[in-house]
Amino acid sequence: MTEIPVISSKGIFGDLKNYTKDPIAYLSLNFEKHGDIFRFRVLHRTLVTTNNPDHVQRILQENNRNYQKSLAYKRLGVVLGNGLLTSEGEFWLRQRRMSAPAFHKGEIASYREIMLDETVKMMESFHTNRPVNLTAAMTQLTLKIIARTLLGLSLEDEVGQRVESILPPGLKFMIKRITSPINSPLWLPTRNNREFTDSMKVLHQIIEDLISFKEKQPGEDLISVLINARDEDGQRMTPQQLHDEVLTFFLAGHETTAVSASWTIWLLKTHPEIEQKMRSLFGTPDEIAYLHAIIQESMRLYSPAWIVGRQATGNDQLGDYQVKKGDSVIFSSYLIQRRKDLWEDAEQFRPERWLESKPVHKYAYFPFGGGPRLCIGNHFALQELEIILKELFSRYQFDLQDDTFPGEDYTLTLRPRRQLIADMTEVAVKV
Repeated sequence: MTEIPVISSKGIFGDLKNYTKDPIAYLSLNFEKHGDIFRFRVLHRTLVTTNNPDHVQRILQENNRNYQKSLAYKRLGVVLGNGLLTSEGEFWLRQRRMSAPAFHKGEIASYREIMLDETVKMMESFHTNRPVNLTAAMTQLTLKIIARTLLGLSLEDEVGQRVESILPPGLKFMIKRITSPINSPLWLPTRNNREFTDSMKVLHQIIEDLISFKEKQPGEDLISVLINARDEDGQRMTPQQLHDEVLTFFLAGHETTAVSASWTIWLLKTHPEIEQKMRSLFGTPDEIAYLHAIIQESMRLYSPAWIVGRQATGNDQLGDYQVKKGDSVIFSSYLIQRRKDLWEDAEQFRPERWLESKPVHKYAYFPFGGGPRLCIGNHFALQELEIILKELFSRYQFDLQDDTFPGEDYTLTLRPRRQLIADMTEVAVKV
């Protein structure tokens, strides 16, 4: 058995400063020095990190029952309750099975018209005589789509406008709380805590009211499917379980798609030959395959869920290395999906690779996670991105005011640090 290399850090904060300043640079440097796996300390916590796809497969799939969600997800549970993103064990498995029909491919396909309708309305709201903030537009669009498909709620309505007003600052507070190593308890009456708690009370009440309404008058939305879901014993979700799942899908269901859309737009605008090929395939039988290849390649380079954390509930072995009960293990899709021994031209944006061959390792690519906890909304997100990209690039010719690298903001998701501002020119849409 080989001991996991340890990075020595004598200070009280360990490697907190170096890691939080630029986590990808920190991890990359130390993988070069120590190999595919090492330990480092952040405050009082010692983390194990690996860059080996075999280890990821062991954690996410082969011995997934030995690994629970990490501390960050437990912090998230304070806000989201015990939904699929934060729950564990048999409770999670029951909820996953009950929620699965709502995200079946056939069910997702039925939301295509809503996705298209909201996307077209968003595009038509752009003004060609003034710049458009595409980053903000993608967030607003994906929020409107999840509101209509999940809740049957239009953000143009009064209730929807209340949701739209409280959600962005609430998400910002939540992300900061999850990613910060030190937090004050929510019960402490600071201004930020009070504002966040008050906004969440409003959101909780809106969800409660919607559930009550949909129980009496079900619609063609995800919340209605969840209300009618049954487990193997014919039991429904409890009101609290239903509430937590709806809140989880709502808050988590738009952020990652908006981030992916933003990165894909930037990649296409900085690779005009790929943008031109995509445009030339619109309306042809090869359109969907190439759009999917573009999305897959974008998520390879800039996976929104850029890092994954798990905690070992028992001893385990990752290759030749011993992981002990209680160890926190992290691994980055950003880094593994750029390994030069796994990917030819690893740093290059080359969608054609997805039309030519499959990844050489099952866990060389895992933007939606893997194993039993593979993201339940992956087909929803892929369909949404496909529609957004086609409508945006078929309706507009546009240039980014600044197409240099926007930088990376390592929070709960991997967002572009600088927002994408574009000068838009509307073009005739083929019918």
